[in-house]
Formats: sequence, structure tokens, C-alpha cells
Amino acid sequence: RVMGRTVERAMFQHLVDWLIVRNVRVLNGEYIPSPKNKPAETLYSELGFSVIESGRAEPQYYRYVLEAPYLDNRYVQVILE
Repeated sequence: RVMGRTVERAMFQHLVDWLIVRNVRVLNGEYIPSPKNKPAETLYSELGFSVIESGRAEPQYYRYVLEAPYLDNRYVQVILE
């Protein structure tokens, strides 16, 4: 119920920051089309991932290169206690 309300951007920003501190340079993702996954169909593209050519229609693979912090989260803050 939170998809599309920018919570996914906050969680992604937190993940990217966490990975950069640990010297991870590339994050790969996989999208498997299904009726339940339909709300997330464009999420990887919206977050800045690039499509990896897999030679197959399904599943679709994505890559995000961790060169700098993710800056497209403007509304939600993750606070760890």
C-alpha cells in the first residue's frame, strides 16, 4: 500500500548509503512479471537502474552503479533507533 508514495525511494536511499559504506559498487535487480508484481513493474527504471540485456523476455534484469549517494528521495526519512 505504500508503493508510489515515495517510501520506496527512502528505503532505496538507505540501501544505497549502506552499500557505499561497505564499498559495494554494483547493485543488481530482477523483475519477474506477475499480477502481484504489476505495481513494481517500473520501479527499477524510476530508481535509475539500467536494463541488462539478458536475451530473454522474462525475467528482466537491472543494474545500478553505486557511484554516488541516491538523491531523489525528498519526502521520507529513515530513522534507525
